[in-house]
Amino acid sequence: MYKRQRIEQATLLLGDVGLIVLATVLTFILRFGDFSDILHSYTGSTFTTVVFYLLSFYIFEMYTSPGNGNKILYLKRSILSVVVAGGLAIMIFYFYPDWKYGRGLFFIQMSLIWLFCSLWRICYWSVLPKTEGRKKILIIGAGKAGHFYYDWLSEIRSQYEIIGFLDDNPKKTGKKIGNGKVLGTTDMLFDIGRETGVRDIRLAITHELRPRLIRKLLHAKLLGWNIMDMTNEYECNSGRVPVRHIHDEWLVYVEGFYLNKSKLIQNIKQIADIVLSSTLFVVLLPVLLLLSLMIKLDSEGPVIYRQKRLGKDGVPFTLYKFRSMKQDAETNGVMWTQNQDERITGVGKWIRITRLDEIPQLLNVLQGKMSIVGPRPERPEFVSELEEKIPYYFIRQSVKPGITGWAQINYPYGSTVDEALNKLEYDLYYIKNMSLFLDMRIILRTISVILFGKGAR
Repeated sequence: MYKRQRIEQATLLLGDVGLIVLATVLTFILRFGDFSDILHSYTGSTFTTVVFYLLSFYIFEMYTSPGNGNKILYLKRSILSVVVAGGLAIMIFYFYPDWKYGRGLFFIQMSLIWLFCSLWRICYWSVLPKTEGRKKILIIGAGKAGHFYYDWLSEIRSQYEIIGFLDDNPKKTGKKIGNGKVLGTTDMLFDIGRETGVRDIRLAITHELRPRLIRKLLHAKLLGWNIMDMTNEYECNSGRVPVRHIHDEWLVYVEGFYLNKSKLIQNIKQIADIVLSSTLFVVLLPVLLLLSLMIKLDSEGPVIYRQKRLGKDGVPFTLYKFRSMKQDAETNGVMWTQNQDERITGVGKWIRITRLDEIPQLLNVLQGKMSIVGPRPERPEFVSELEEKIPYYFIRQSVKPGITGWAQINYPYGSTVDEALNKLEYDLYYIKNMSLFLDMRIILRTISVILFGKGAR
């Protein structure tokens, strides 16, 4: 599935490149009667616009299938992505007048790019046949992990046909799980393989494998069977680590967590944090002053709200935010924010939706207490409770917390233990796969989250 998704995204990307170039050529033909000037007068500007459109499509999630979701929202995203890319190009060319790109060219180009790329997506998602057939798989393990894996495959667009389950508890033989059932014990692996033609195995076992089962799986592997751990497949395809279905040995031996080992990469990340936060602070200074005035006029209390949070290695620090709640919001004690929370002020609701209340945390980044990207810092009162109820919650504190993060762009605000567990699955994925490239993806996707007000509360 992961490989197929990457192929789909690469196909869409290559199609976009070709269609953007085609739209540019047609723009020159419609405007000037030929396109020869592209080769000697407009090469730099044309290349720049292609890059802007591709980045904008990524930010607005145009390389993600709309599935059965809101098609109107997908349409809005496509329009916004073209408008934003065109607007950025106009701004750039205003400061570089040698790259002569007139308004007439821009409006024709933007219209054609939106039309071509939208039709391309309609054809790709709806018309083009899917050539890859469904693979038959057997799931070894009919416990909680097996149920979880089966339910997950049923929810997503999967190319797998689940033949059934094998489990070494003979009492489970014949038990129904969804549309499948437990076919027998692992001793029957090769018999069932011959009967059904299955050559793909998924391990859904969270405890240590027995030597007898390991030998059978090794034999199957030597015969050319494809054997994969359910945890790894789920991680690759969902961007989450299934916290409830891993164990200590998995965390010890699994590949990943490389950034924690590399001092060089950590230093580069810290330098990037300082440069980016300093730049953003200067650029957003007028916004900071305007928001300060709005908050002061809207309700009584300080403009900046200070709150104790836990940072790397559980060291407490003072986090800065624009105040979005009434001054007496916590007179009844610390509590999670709820939907339609009456403690939130009028201006506070707006700055929470747009994430503008987080801007003062750029000071925390400059202090070295936070990073631009990382798990969100949590309050000590909640951490003590969550560490008791959620396995491996302490791992979040092995890296610097961030203003934005993998969990923030993929999951809405969490206000319960179950929601905190779901967010931890994303945080562990980030910590395990942390890289400068992943940070860049998160920063770009954060722009989309801000523009669409996703997950705010």
